[in-house]
Amino acid sequence: MSVICPGFVEGERITENFDGKKPPAMAGTVTKQQVAKAVVKAIQSNRGEIIVNKGLGKVVEWFEAMAPDFTATTMRRSGVDRLFRDAAEQKKG
Repeated sequence: MSVICPGFVEGERITENFDGKKPPAMAGTVTKQQVAKAVVKAIQSNRGEIIVNKGLGKVVEWFEAMAPDFTATTMRRSGVDRLFRDAAEQKKG
C-alpha cells in the first residue's frame, strides 16, 4: 500500500477550493503529471509514502515533526493557513 501526499496541485481545483486565490509562492505547486509520476514510482518501487511538493512544502512534514511551533509560525507568516481557513469558511457558508 502506498500513500501519495501532493501539495498544491495546479489546475481548476485551486480555483474551486480556494475561491480563485493562488497559494503563496513559497508553498509551491506541482503539476498533475508530477503526481501521476509519483503514483507510478510508488507502485513500481513499493514505497509506502511519497511526498510530491515544491518549495517549503518539501520540508513541511519534517519540520512539523521536529519543530511544530516553528512550522505553525511559518505557515501563518507565509499565508498558507489563511488560505485554508478562508477556503473552509467559504465551504461552510
